[in-house]
Amino acid sequence: EAAVAAVAGGAQSRGQTATSLSHAPASRLRLEVKNASRRDEQASAATVGLPLPAPRPPSRVYLAHLDYMAKYPSTGPENPRSVRSAWLSKSVRQSDKQSRDDELGAMLLQAGWREADAPVGLQVPGADVAAPILTGNAWHWGRGRCPEACARNGGVCLPELGRCDCPRNRWGPSCEVLVQPAVARPERFHGWCVYNDSSPWFCDKPICTHDSPKSVSLRTSPSADLHASRCLGAPVSECEHNCSYHGVCTANGGTRRCKCFPGYRGAACELATVAHCVHNCFGRGQCDEGFCKCKPPYFGVDCSLVPSPNQQQSSLLGTIDSPLRRAADCVAPCVYVYELPARMNVLALKAEPQFGFFVHGPADYRAFKAMHLSLLRSPHRTADPARASYFYVPTWDFHGSWGNPELYWRAHRYVRTHWPFWNASGGADHIWTVTRDAAACATPWGSLWEPLNSSIVLSNWGAVTGLGGVPTERCFDARRDLVVPGVLHPSKVKLSPFLPFFAKSNGSHAAAAAADTAGLWEKRKTLLFFHGSICWQTYDRVHSMEELRRKCARKHGFIDHYSFGVRYEVYRRFKDEPRFLLRATEFIPPPPSLNLDQAMLTSVFCLCPSGTGWGMRAFHAAVLGCIPVVVQDDGSGTYPSVLQAFEGLLLDWDEFSVRLRFDQLPSLPRLLRALESDEAAMRAKRLALARAATR
Repeated sequence: EAAVAAVAGGAQSRGQTATSLSHAPASRLRLEVKNASRRDEQASAATVGLPLPAPRPPSRVYLAHLDYMAKYPSTGPENPRSVRSAWLSKSVRQSDKQSRDDELGAMLLQAGWREADAPVGLQVPGADVAAPILTGNAWHWGRGRCPEACARNGGVCLPELGRCDCPRNRWGPSCEVLVQPAVARPERFHGWCVYNDSSPWFCDKPICTHDSPKSVSLRTSPSADLHASRCLGAPVSECEHNCSYHGVCTANGGTRRCKCFPGYRGAACELATVAHCVHNCFGRGQCDEGFCKCKPPYFGVDCSLVPSPNQQQSSLLGTIDSPLRRAADCVAPCVYVYELPARMNVLALKAEPQFGFFVHGPADYRAFKAMHLSLLRSPHRTADPARASYFYVPTWDFHGSWGNPELYWRAHRYVRTHWPFWNASGGADHIWTVTRDAAACATPWGSLWEPLNSSIVLSNWGAVTGLGGVPTERCFDARRDLVVPGVLHPSKVKLSPFLPFFAKSNGSHAAAAAADTAGLWEKRKTLLFFHGSICWQTYDRVHSMEELRRKCARKHGFIDHYSFGVRYEVYRRFKDEPRFLLRATEFIPPPPSLNLDQAMLTSVFCLCPSGTGWGMRAFHAAVLGCIPVVVQDDGSGTYPSVLQAFEGLLLDWDEFSVRLRFDQLPSLPRLLRALESDEAAMRAKRLALARAATR
């Protein structure tokens, strides 16, 4: 809800800034954004019901970003300060004079992308075209043409496009082919295994059956060549109960045994381990390793949609029929959530159906899941594109720190060629969530400039620089993008000293701030706490400070500016400072075992530097009542400091954190002790922290 409010309250005004005011003086930019933000924050608060703060001017860091974008309005390849993505990768770059087309071609090839992997498909309703067509990692028959066999074989039809989405272990135009999914094979751990429409057997491999004992063939379209692949194992019918269609029938002499896919066990793979589906399919279908096998007429990623009347002529996605929201009308601003093919989100190659959506281990890179689920049940959601102010593209990108960008290229091509809404706005009203370390900034694996240059990006990294400490294509643009918090594990949130006050006050953020007078700060004896790696590579171990110095001086190409050097500078200066608990994890022997949550709960301040990009420390510290000390700039003054979550529009981080520049680090102990001794200033910080943490 906060993200929708912030987008509505700021992105519209920033969108105006990006178009009509892109060459305006910085002073005019400030005035326009200030006035528009105040108006839209008030409107959003009334619409969404959020207890937004009183209108205020954008923060100083936000204004610094606007100043920077006024001087360098493009984050694309034509910007002289934006390093070309090919500069970052010797494997891609051929010469200084390489054309942009050649550069893109090299990146696409490196990512496993082919133009043939995204045919236009069936765009015109009722068109007299041959079908089915494999495009966007799903089979399309055309509006109203999805065969009944799709549902019989465990698939789900999207009426709007006549698309048949298949579960993990099924493939083919009607999900008629049993396959061993890529998640059961080693290549899922390598970058070259991506779903390729032009090569239907590139990742998933067919399983031998009685009808196809040696090989299986498919056409990606009626006019395409036949794609044949040897099938795996003995015919599955020769194994007990056909391995429940969840395993390969292996032959060892005259013995037949089932080799089960991940998520299944038992002699006949008849036992499924616990898997999690979006909203548990609302009880309208079977959860199959993250995929909702909806019972007709329901469809959608969570079975929350039913076909609209006159679906053949309607432009509606369907009608929302969700137990979480019965109202037919959406609350403005309305957001249309695309129903992408399942292999772009819930069945992505590294999907994690074994983990609950907010209870899994690597939660810090999973904001894309949280955003998707929240929008599906939000009162802002609409299935009528005519009512939508924004369009959300729900890709699930499990690469974490960085990796292959092909998922975004595929989703962009799919949305642009199967629906008219992208082309109507040039993508300016489309929203993506990118949770990689440096968000959408280009990396050696490729650039996201082409698919995302005109859209709104929700990310955890608010910097104009990428992994190498320099601007790269499609880094953060404060005029349209928004920084959102990471997904903090519920076990951490439950420890927050603010929650009891928040709960007793029926969700009042102001009342939660009463924790300041409840004696919760008396046990905080550590002045400054930090635990983590000091330099890249994080897993390289050292025995002494001299080895650490050499490690931190080592060059790593595109990632030479790990934490902007802040971690090393603080550690080398103050590792022995009284009341400073600074723990470097790369030392041998490592620091003694410590409960990090309890360490934060007993610390006054927590150091929150960046790493390869964004990190969870700032959110973790704030929730546990430890005042974040944010130092996220390189000290050169060339680029603005990293913008934090919701900063500039909904939150002012200067109120509840300690924001320092790199050149202030030598004075860090003096500054913190001076602040700690100022009772009025500390009370103000803690009151602001309580309000912000519970929001």
